[in-house]
Amino acid sequence: PVGGVTAKVEAAADSGLKRVLIPEDNMDDLVLEARYKGKIEVIPVRTLRDVLSYALVGQEPQKESLLGRLAEMVKATNRTTVDTTTTGRIAPVGRPTGS
Repeated sequence: PVGGVTAKVEAAADSGLKRVLIPEDNMDDLVLEARYKGKIEVIPVRTLRDVLSYALVGQEPQKESLLGRLAEMVKATNRTTVDTTTTGRIAPVGRPTGS
């Protein structure tokens, strides 16, 4: 989750953005003023794969390549493990994704 999600979404709308991605866990925290409704689309996401599906529309090879590079970078730091095959979630070492 992200703090201050309502203010961030409203600032994005004020800046002219038409769409934002926010963590699914923040959807219940989002309380937009009436003037923002219909001005900006809020898309809930759970995983990095969800984010990339919106950010890299129509760019599947680049998306998979990016996920692979990110997984290698995380492995190199030896602090976390990455499961890009099922959920795309990053989990602390020793804890399965989804925990």
